[in-house]
Parts: sequence; C-alpha cells; structure tokens
Amino acid sequence: MEKVNTVYHTHAYVRRAPTRSIQPINLQQSIFRLKLISGKKRIKDVTQWMGVKETRYANWRRRGTVPYQIIIHALLIHGISLDWFFAAGERLYYPRPDEFEELGEQPRIGDRERRMRLLGALQVIDPVLEELGAERNEKHRDLMLEVFFSANNDWVSLSVALRAVAQALALE
Repeated sequence: MEKVNTVYHTHAYVRRAPTRSIQPINLQQSIFRLKLISGKKRIKDVTQWMGVKETRYANWRRRGTVPYQIIIHALLIHGISLDWFFAAGERLYYPRPDEFEELGEQPRIGDRERRMRLLGALQVIDPVLEELGAERNEKHRDLMLEVFFSANNDWVSLSVALRAVAQALALE
C-alpha cells in the first residue's frame, strides 16, 4: 500500500501524492523523449525544435546537466504535458478546487483559463453524450468532465474513454 502524505491546515487538509523514490530523468532520457514528441531524429533538429542552438547540447552533455527550464519552456510552447514528459507512467495526484474551499478562499489564479478549459471540454462531451443517447444532466456531465480531465496520461485515448462512459450512462 502506498504511503500518502497529508498536510493539515487549520480545519482542512490537502492530500499530497504518494511518497515514492522517483528518479529524475537524465539528459539521455530527456533527449530520447524529446525526439519522440518532436518527431526529429537528429540532435540538431531537436535543439532547433526546442528553440536553442545545437552547441547548447554539447555544453549540457559535457556538464552532465539536464536543462529543465529550457525543456519545460519548449514543452509548454508545443502544448506537451509536463506530467507525461517527466513522470510518464506514474500515478499522480491532482488536487481538486473543492479541496481548497475549507481554507477560506478559492484560488483566483487562472479562473478565466479554467472556465475556458471547462467550456472547451463541454463542447467535446455534450456531442458524445447526445450521440450515444445519454441524458445531458449535471451528474453525467460531472462524470464525463472527470474522465476528460483525468485522461491526461494518454494511456487510453480520450475519445475511447469518453465513449465508454457515455455508453454506460446511456444504459442507466
């Protein structure tokens, strides 16, 4: 059984990810993954995809360092999940906004972005529910949204997961 850290704040608690010994990726692993997601085969092309000169790679290799800041920036620019890149296959914990309610104030940072993501998700979810004959109520949408936002590791494609849930809801 995994050990889970819990941090206590006044009357609320925030659950943290299970503690495990996870090794950070090294430069060779980083380049391998960057080649996969960029579709490039040569270091020169990968560094160009990252927005840096090829000579930077020689410096990283000589120093034995991983350029986390540059990698993170490149991944975000190209819309690649940081979780997938740095913790592929790991089961991660994502705090929900309702876990912060008891702290007295909802986090305000990113409210607009969060609403836009939610609206975008609903534009994907509602047609799937309708197509498969499932009722479009709050309970069904909540479940579908949970699946939508949880399918970030891409172990199962999002469309397959949403269709499976919608079919199950249609059978109710």
